[in-house]
Amino acid sequence: MKTAFSRPLLAGVLSVVLSTAVAADDDKDFSQLDAWLSSVETLHGDFSQQLLNARGETLSESTGTLHLSRPGLFRWHYDKPAELLVIGDGEQVYNYDVELESVTIMPQGDALSGSPVALLAGTGSLADGFDYAGGWEAAGVRWSELVPHGEERDFRLIRLALENDRLVAMELHDQLGQVTRIEFDGLEHNVPVGEMVFEFEIPDDVDVILSGESAP
Repeated sequence: MKTAFSRPLLAGVLSVVLSTAVAADDDKDFSQLDAWLSSVETLHGDFSQQLLNARGETLSESTGTLHLSRPGLFRWHYDKPAELLVIGDGEQVYNYDVELESVTIMPQGDALSGSPVALLAGTGSLADGFDYAGGWEAAGVRWSELVPHGEERDFRLIRLALENDRLVAMELHDQLGQVTRIEFDGLEHNVPVGEMVFEFEIPDDVDVILSGESAP
C-alpha cells in the first residue's frame, strides 16, 4: 500500500524538524559559550573602541587597557583621546573623568545590569542575564549574539567574537541604533592580576557624585 503526503503537510513536517535541529544547535552553542566564559578567570590587554551612529558613521574613537578578574573585578582605562578610568571593586563602580576632575560612584549591581562588563565579569550562568540569539563563523572567528534580559537595558544586543577560544572583539548595539565596536589586541587570558589594580582612591579636589546608595 502506498501512502501519499500532501506537499503542505510534508513542508510542515520538514519545518518542525529543521526548527528543532536549529534549536538544538543553538543550545549547544550557548552551552559552549557559557563553558568558555566559566573558564575565564582573568583578562588583560589593550583595546581600541569605535562608536558608530545608525548610518555606520564614526562618532568617536578611543584606546585603552583592560584588566578583569572574575567574579566582579574590572578596570577599563581609556587613555585617548581623553583619560577616563572605570573601576569595579566588587561592590561599587568608580567612574573617574580626569579632565573634568569628577568621580561618579554607583552600586556595582545597578551599574552593570545587562552590560558587557556584567557578561565578562559577572557570576553565575550566561542564561541568568542573557538569551542566545544565534551565532555564525567568518574568517575563522566565531561570533555569538546575546540579548540582555530586562526592559530598561542600555543595549538591545551584544556580540562576542572568539578566535581559538580567545576574545578578539565585541559589538554593543544600543537602543538608539548606535554601535560600539571594541577590538582587543593581545588579550591575555588567565594571567595573574594583582587585586591592587582594582582598588581606587578618590583624588583630592575632585567633584564626587553619588548614585543610588553608594558611599565614598
